[in-house]
Amino acid sequence: MHAVFVVGRFSPEALNWLFIKGLVGWFMQTALLKVTLLSLGSGEAPLLDIIANAGYTFAGLCLAVCGRMIWSYSYYFLMLWTCLCMAVYLVKTMKRVLFAEVRSYDSSKHHYLLLLIALAQFPLFTWLGNITVNWLI
Repeated sequence: MHAVFVVGRFSPEALNWLFIKGLVGWFMQTALLKVTLLSLGSGEAPLLDIIANAGYTFAGLCLAVCGRMIWSYSYYFLMLWTCLCMAVYLVKTMKRVLFAEVRSYDSSKHHYLLLLIALAQFPLFTWLGNITVNWLI
């Protein structure tokens, strides 16, 4: 299997697979956020808001890929930094949604699920940031 962008080569088939991979990643992020809110008894968050929040992942990935074009080692720093920023953003946003809508407050359950959202960003960013066609790495 070939990478999408190899020096001097471009494969439209690989671009198609990466597009599908991005859609699957976006769907997984949206499903994670929606299931987390539903499991905490807060199904009131609009689905389009959740989809929009899940889409911010691609802004961080674009920044990391642009950094890679300038200096290849900056990619790893930018991936880590944007992943942490996304984790903090999602935790703060979901906490605000939860505290505004949930009537019963179970602190330990909320904290564990918010931690799950934050930790899920690392494998998601790593998987989406890999520009090979292979879906497993």
